[in-house]
Amino acid sequence: MRVFRGAVLTAALALGAASSAQATFLATLDGNDCAGEFGIPFGACKIPTTYDPNQSPVIIKFDYNDTTGQFDAPLINALFPTIDGSEFFFDLGAQSFVYTPDDPEDPLITFYVAKGGNLFNLFSADDTIAPQEGTWYPPDGTGLSHLTFYDTGAIPEPAVLALFGLGLALVASRLRRR
Repeated sequence: MRVFRGAVLTAALALGAASSAQATFLATLDGNDCAGEFGIPFGACKIPTTYDPNQSPVIIKFDYNDTTGQFDAPLINALFPTIDGSEFFFDLGAQSFVYTPDDPEDPLITFYVAKGGNLFNLFSADDTIAPQEGTWYPPDGTGLSHLTFYDTGAIPEPAVLALFGLGLALVASRLRRR
């Protein structure tokens, strides 16, 4: 099964190579994403229903350091204990990223933000399989302040559904015994 999944992933990446770095620009917004517009504190930050009925929660934020020309250590939402930042690769020249989850519990990205100045650009990630790739650009005339990535929202994991079903079966079994 692993070989088959790997072959499918390779074929999908090969077929989509020309469009794999796609994203949909949604809006330029005033202010800051996770320090006001999308919620405070950081762990409560999520995409508003205007753009996402699932209100996807924040995964991780990378602050850009103008002095070093690199990203500082990321700020990670406690909801995602399997994320440590190493899943992301950035090409600053091409203004692009590659996100490769390395744990089965790692989320996929649905939205991301490029912040600069007093504005931020909101993008919707178009990839639905990992690794995910995307491009960004900060608002016109501003330098990059940070990049923030958001989860896929309230999509149940198969393991969670299986455990829930097992729990229901156990409850039903106990009720029948009575």
